[in-house]
Amino acid sequence: MTRLLGYANRFGWVVFPIAFLAVVISEDRYWQFVAGQVIIYALSALGLDWLMGRAGVVSLGNGALMAAGAFSAAYISREEWASFPLTLLIVTLMGCVLGLLMSIPAARLRGIYFALVTLAMHFIVVFIGHQYQTTSTRYLGGVPVARPELFGYRLEAGRPWLLFLGVLLGLVWLLLRNMYATNPGRMWLAIHENELAARTIGVASPRWKLTAFVGSSGLITLSGGLMGYYTGRVSADTFTLTFAISFVVMVIVGGLRSIPGALFGVTVVTVAPLLFGQFARDLAPGSAGAVGWLSDNVFFINSGLFGVFVLVVLLYLPRGVVPSLRERARSGLVRRSRAVSDPAAGEELGGIAAGMHADPLLRIDGLHLAYRNGARAVNGLELTVGKGELLAIVGRNGAGKSSLLRAMTGFYRSEGVTVRGRIAIDGRDILGRSPSRTSALGITLVPERDKVFAGLTVGEQLRHVGNLDAAREAMPREWEFLQSRWNSYAGLLSGGERQILALTLAASLRPRLLLIDELSLGLSPVAIDRVASAIRELHARSGVSIVLVEQNVDVAKRLADRVLLMESGTLHPVEEQSEAGRQPSGAVEVLAGAADPEGDRDARP
Repeated sequence: MTRLLGYANRFGWVVFPIAFLAVVISEDRYWQFVAGQVIIYALSALGLDWLMGRAGVVSLGNGALMAAGAFSAAYISREEWASFPLTLLIVTLMGCVLGLLMSIPAARLRGIYFALVTLAMHFIVVFIGHQYQTTSTRYLGGVPVARPELFGYRLEAGRPWLLFLGVLLGLVWLLLRNMYATNPGRMWLAIHENELAARTIGVASPRWKLTAFVGSSGLITLSGGLMGYYTGRVSADTFTLTFAISFVVMVIVGGLRSIPGALFGVTVVTVAPLLFGQFARDLAPGSAGAVGWLSDNVFFINSGLFGVFVLVVLLYLPRGVVPSLRERARSGLVRRSRAVSDPAAGEELGGIAAGMHADPLLRIDGLHLAYRNGARAVNGLELTVGKGELLAIVGRNGAGKSSLLRAMTGFYRSEGVTVRGRIAIDGRDILGRSPSRTSALGITLVPERDKVFAGLTVGEQLRHVGNLDAAREAMPREWEFLQSRWNSYAGLLSGGERQILALTLAASLRPRLLLIDELSLGLSPVAIDRVASAIRELHARSGVSIVLVEQNVDVAKRLADRVLLMESGTLHPVEEQSEAGRQPSGAVEVLAGAADPEGDRDARP
């Protein structure tokens, strides 16, 4: 099982070298030339992934940096002292200087505003290149670049060039992979996720962002210099805005923060239009009718198909093709491995899913939930909750408990979170439905924070939220207390009183499934005792199914019919306590420090 996962993680290390060797061995000079272009573009895409995927800086400057590298190589290569390796070294150092200059506005601008700065830089650099090409030289059709020689051997088009580029890409791949797996990679990841939080733990954000700018710009400019040498002529018309945007598409389609993903994106964006064009030409050269129309409009059809492909990837594989497929392959291997290698584990999982009741209300099968940063809050979770059951889920801070409840209620639709699997109420699939639609099906969430409207009185909230008679019937004792606070603003209530109000509001909606997030969070022992008693009363009178998320194991055991432990996004059984073993509400004890004021916070690392 571990070996299979290792093979899946090294997918790119196997596929790309095999494809490269197949092109090298072939005698097709055209596809050898295309493969060389793919490698040069891949170096540029890896530089952009370094900046966007690792440091979290959106840039449209790839075209400008590549143009600067190409024109610089064309200018320097005509000097007698400028050898091929020395020219590439100078071009790379020049790119590092440009990256240093780019980092200056990055210190003051963020997001789309910095992207606009790089867009302006693109037009400036292309304008300078165009002026050099048309005014300062005779080369209206493009500036020629000297033929490269490496250690006395001329790099001829075809196999020699391809071997050189392949070795260079392999070295860059190894360098970046090792760098991302060590301290620099962790620093950039921390900055990408939350720059303010990274600074609070001692990460020198300006220095590491400067390093990303300098290193990525040097790599992108190097690819531009190689492009000039490879094509033998540099023209400003090559470096259009579409050219620059295509690199952003490459890294997003392939997958940010994935070296194989960047290579996959470059290959698809570069090769797919050529394959389709060749297919259209071979299908019916010079034909009339529909086939002739296809051949004549192949460019526009290419653009349309490419747009559809990008749209499908963004909708269904938001993390990119390679990371998404790798995650699904890993999940499938884990499930099959558990079923084959450990039958007892499968029986245990089935026991957890089956629950104590033969008549299930809620059923969750194979639920996966992952954030944009790759953190997995829920990993292949299986669960069944019976009608009228009171289930408690316990676990440490960050185990994924709150993420599970929010997935049930549909609060992730607009947050860029990847959710897969099945969540069903009475056999009706609700995964992906909005909170309003899940609420209409009888699912009510009492959240960890912001349970009530602080600026409204108790009476205003009870009158406008649900059914007063339902709340009075389900919680008569608490109803009397709330009547005494009818004109008080909810923001002036204590933490325990706000929890009571939130539970009463939930009861007024006549829920079929009540989800309660962090019952004891920030409450005193007396307040926990009172809230626990209110939950028992609500459960006994209404028969509602309740899923309670809690860090205090003792409170969970005294309240629930069944207690499960959540760890790393999966559920495990906890020793159950019989009905006779439960203490009355006045004897609820609180473990010291169990109520973490920070809560689950969606299992973010």
